[in-house]
Amino acid sequence: MQFNHWLPAVYRIKFKLALMMFTIHTRQCPDYLCSSVQACSSDPARIRLRSATSINYSVPRTRTKFGDRAFSVAAPVIWNSIPAAVREADTVSSFKPKLKTHFFLRALTMLDFDFCNALPVWARVGSGTTTAIYYYYYYY
Repeated sequence: MQFNHWLPAVYRIKFKLALMMFTIHTRQCPDYLCSSVQACSSDPARIRLRSATSINYSVPRTRTKFGDRAFSVAAPVIWNSIPAAVREADTVSSFKPKLKTHFFLRALTMLDFDFCNALPVWARVGSGTTTAIYYYYYYY
């Protein structure tokens, strides 16, 4: 069996948002995208704070979950959660593999895989919408 190097859907969405934030950070995108987010260093109230020298972006407050899904909120949240070693890449071609590796490590730690055999064994318990999926591992 061949292992596909595909990220789970949730991490693929985060990958696309982080890639757009990288283009915003490096000013390789249209002006309307740059104006939708604000860097912490550009805020005049933060001049004397440590965050003024960081490469984080400010996250606007929202009152609803629907507001949390807006690009101006979701993209800075994902960007700020990425390690600085990944964010400090020079080019898009060096940023992409670092980011994909970061998300693969996060996805694999969230899923419990049998690393000895590289294949999880699935067992379904229950029926319908109450189906629970358990992972059983066989270490040889």
